[in-house]
Amino acid sequence: MDSVPGGERTGYLRIVARVGGSRVEVHQLVDTSTQAEFMEGAWLSVLGRLKAGVVSALDPGARITERPGRTKRRRPA
Repeated sequence: MDSVPGGERTGYLRIVARVGGSRVEVHQLVDTSTQAEFMEGAWLSVLGRLKAGVVSALDPGARITERPGRTKRRRPA
C-alpha cells in the first residue's frame, strides 16, 4: 500500500532564527515518491498555517479567537 494519510510518521522540524524572520525546515522519511509528493503538500499546508499564526501572534492588535474543541478519533493499530 502506497498511502500515507492517517499513517503516523516521525518528522523533524528545525526552526533557525534569521534577521527579519526564521527559516523552517522539515525532514520526514517516506518510502515512495508518491508519499513524498503527498507529504510535501501536507507540510506546505501546515507551514502556511504556522506562518499565518505567527503573523497574527506578533500583531498586538489582533483578536485571538479560540477554536472549539473536537473529539479525537484514533483507530487501533
